[in-house]
Amino acid sequence: MPNTTDCLFCHNQSIGTIRNGWGNALQVNASNMFGNRYSISTDSCYACHTRNQGMPVDFHSNEVVLGGGPGCLYCHNNSNPQNFTGLNYIDGANFSISVHANMNSNNASGYGINASCWACHNSSGYVVANNTHPDKRDTPYTCPDCHLANGSNAGAYNATIISNHYRNGTNIRALDNRTSDLASCLGCHENVSGMITANNDTDYGSFASDGVGVNGGNMSFYHYGANRSSFGMTAGSYDYCIYCHSNVTGEFNSVFQDNANRSISNHSLRYNSSNPSCSVSVCHNSTNSSLHGVQLIKPNINITLYNSSYCLSCHGLNVSNGATNYTGAVTTYKEMHNNSVNCTECHTGPDKKNIHPMTYLQPNGTYYTGNQTAVNCTDCHQQNTLDSQLSKTPPKVSTVQHGNSSLNSSFWNGTQQGYWTNTSQESMCDYCHGDSRHNATGLGRPSNWSGSNIMNSSITSNGNWCAGCHYQGYSNSEKFNINMTQSFSGVNLSVPPEITNSSIYSPYNLNGYYNHSLTPDYNDTTCKGCHGKSLSAGTISEFIHNINTGLCTSCHFSYDYMNGSVNKPDKYVNSTMFSASPHGSLACEDCHTKGHNDIGARKSCEDCHAYQSDPKNETERHNITSSPGTYNYNGINVVNITDCTVCHDSSYYNNAIASYGYNKTIDCNYCHTYPDKTYS
Repeated sequence: MPNTTDCLFCHNQSIGTIRNGWGNALQVNASNMFGNRYSISTDSCYACHTRNQGMPVDFHSNEVVLGGGPGCLYCHNNSNPQNFTGLNYIDGANFSISVHANMNSNNASGYGINASCWACHNSSGYVVANNTHPDKRDTPYTCPDCHLANGSNAGAYNATIISNHYRNGTNIRALDNRTSDLASCLGCHENVSGMITANNDTDYGSFASDGVGVNGGNMSFYHYGANRSSFGMTAGSYDYCIYCHSNVTGEFNSVFQDNANRSISNHSLRYNSSNPSCSVSVCHNSTNSSLHGVQLIKPNINITLYNSSYCLSCHGLNVSNGATNYTGAVTTYKEMHNNSVNCTECHTGPDKKNIHPMTYLQPNGTYYTGNQTAVNCTDCHQQNTLDSQLSKTPPKVSTVQHGNSSLNSSFWNGTQQGYWTNTSQESMCDYCHGDSRHNATGLGRPSNWSGSNIMNSSITSNGNWCAGCHYQGYSNSEKFNINMTQSFSGVNLSVPPEITNSSIYSPYNLNGYYNHSLTPDYNDTTCKGCHGKSLSAGTISEFIHNINTGLCTSCHFSYDYMNGSVNKPDKYVNSTMFSASPHGSLACEDCHTKGHNDIGARKSCEDCHAYQSDPKNETERHNITSSPGTYNYNGINVVNITDCTVCHDSSYYNNAIASYGYNKTIDCNYCHTYPDKTYS
């Protein structure tokens, strides 16, 4: 029987039959195992495998123990191999240059780098007793134990406490689809090759005690973690952030849970020069912060973005100094449209992710970074395509026609620029309202002089919306005509035409201009009498957007209007019969001179049809011609004679019109009560 105190008889037995006969014991290479610390003899085994470091009675003695001790790498180091069969080895040489090396150097007790092993594998972190393995040999501390504030060994050995960029991060979560905080840590630190120091570890993962799965081996961050805390850049800087989130090489692309985070664009692609840095306090507050730092934030856009307070914290008006809160902004300050439409409805869409980069709502309901094709007033206020995407249905207006002349955009502007482009509905909106997309008052420009007038109210004698633009004597709640004129002239736009011969803003020198002397006053009901006959509803919004020019035919061709609204059925003209008559090609004012006080001075039949050789003397009044278009007087066709002095004495005529006439105190019909009345 062999010496049962000779450990090497079984554990270094070259003869296989003997080895098998004694239980196929674990084989060791004694010459490599003990190195310089122990002698190459059985006695050296006792130092680790007996309680008193002495020879046991036999191998059944209770003095014989499993082994172990403070010098972990004496057994587990494959860079100085000890050739234990079945042990888990690490590459000691590369472990010594990893991020975790020397973290327990204060407790090294002469065992050097081995103290780093004790930090994770021994509860106390202190030197491991001879003949024993540390109590956490198979259940070492893991990342969360030391690096989370609530970890079981939080902050040990100056471990950095991390707050962000892991599964349950305080503000910013990363890989939160993983099963645990530890799994989210390893998602980056063991799955990205750049996070691991090159090594010669041949163990490919037999250690799995962290509960995640395969660990250990040559991809163990615990043993071979590389120090990549700042990636060679200033922590918290723009370059630092984009290293992961907008890196062409994409070192971390494989671990992104959301592919959109692989390449995060600047906040704005259109105003790149004023883009805020990641470090801005209302963005990520990243100044000097590592990606795990507690000060790093993710704005709570689920709350603040959808009530616009987040957007307006930068783009809104800073009431303390009148400037935008974010001084790098190049756009003017913004407000919620009509104080009711949140910024997100036009700029981010329902997923709230389009803040990187900011987008613009398109007419087809999509969101795009270009604003040249974005929605305008008509898309929301004349169409219903976008209604389902908006929290509130925009008020609708029909096709705008502020005057029924095809030239209503420039009819009265004289030498000034046209009021709007007549073929563009949006141009009409812009002229009247200005760019009110980001105004708390969606009404825009008219809010400067609207006073107590109520939007979309009924047309009443108390409202004077029309006068606000067109009457020089307008006043309402401390708002005056000058407030209106300055609103247009101040932005180099033509001022709306004034209707009572204003010396500055009325086009009184243009043919067709009518000097309005209105009774009882210049209220909206008065204006509606002539300009609102086509209204289907009695609201001021419909009236303003669909004004009639006040043509004779607008009223007189409608029996319902002449009979019902003004009780003048005798003034009704049948348009069909008129059009078929010999006079059907004529305009009303060819016979009825302008003015509306009993139609002013009216032409009589003989004015066109009487053939007189001596028009100034009342003779031959009944020499009738059926074709006045061929009858000329002094080379002028009688139908086209507009100068009274061609036929009448100029001195008498001038004396008469000094006191009588159109828009004079006494109208023409004071004398001309019927067409052929004469005076001496």
